[in-house]
Amino acid sequence: MQQEFRNALVVGGAGFVGSHLCDYLLEHNRRVICVDTYTTGHEESIDHLLSRPNFTMVRHDIGEPFDLKTMNDAKRAKAVHEGIHEVYHCALPDSPSWYLHNPVDMMYTAIAGTKHVLDVAVTYRAKVQYISDMRVYGLLPQEGYAPSEEYIGLLDHQDPLNYYATAKRMAESMTLAYAKEYSLPYSIVRLGTTYGPRMYLDDGRVIPELISRALRNEPLMIPRALEKGAFCYIDDAVNALEKIMNTDQLGVYNVSHTAEYTFKELVNKIQALTKSTSTLQWLAESDVTDPVQRAWERHNVMGNIYKAKEETGWFPVVLLDEGLKKTIDFMKTLRGAKHVTK
Repeated sequence: MQQEFRNALVVGGAGFVGSHLCDYLLEHNRRVICVDTYTTGHEESIDHLLSRPNFTMVRHDIGEPFDLKTMNDAKRAKAVHEGIHEVYHCALPDSPSWYLHNPVDMMYTAIAGTKHVLDVAVTYRAKVQYISDMRVYGLLPQEGYAPSEEYIGLLDHQDPLNYYATAKRMAESMTLAYAKEYSLPYSIVRLGTTYGPRMYLDDGRVIPELISRALRNEPLMIPRALEKGAFCYIDDAVNALEKIMNTDQLGVYNVSHTAEYTFKELVNKIQALTKSTSTLQWLAESDVTDPVQRAWERHNVMGNIYKAKEETGWFPVVLLDEGLKKTIDFMKTLRGAKHVTK
């Protein structure tokens, strides 16, 4: 019996989440077209896929409109002629080392780029999934509050540290507007703190930053505002994305881990796994001058995942120790690589 394939477009497919998503979809009966401009994505993340017959790489900046049927890299792909069934949009980088220094490009990608991706989805009548972030909730009413999808939140859009979350909110609104105007099937997935291999040492996110410092035996500096966090391994996250795409339900979904750890526990695990001599240093609020470190506390949201669990059967299963070991093993190979700037 011939295997039935679905055709998926992954925008931002050379990035951290996108490249793992491409892997997962190819193993789950998809033909995949990956669109990326390598602004923050890395060619190395998808090199192993380029020879696969059901994978097509298209280099394009989604800030410009695009038509897969006329693009040299895509027009011969079987998926383009059969039609795209699923569109995964994960093209806005989560790295504070990038978005804090490129706010205009980030905003433009969130607005114009999302519109161009949605135009493609409308052309093919494909179900679209916008991969958002729990930082869109902004301030929480109390410590330890796990927001559900209905929580409106409070976000100071004039604070530069919130520009990323504001961009994600705008892209969510664009997705909802298209869904209403064009009767476009959609889902919006708000990811919590996600980590794993293919995060780079100069990434700026808290886990790769701590691992990078531990590998160099440098002090592991944590702002005192960071108390607890929930850390979702990338394999769990992409499993959730595919399950949510497969459901007939529409709407917004939280995806995060449900096990919380103190940052002291996180540091202790990283120290043990790297055999590092690094020491933990807590930073008073007045001493946190690096905007990247100041952005870390905005990542620290654990959402209520009841909806995803009930409607798709998804639940995170990778333990922190297992995920950290795989991430550290990958990052050890990067020392001295061209992407390492620290």
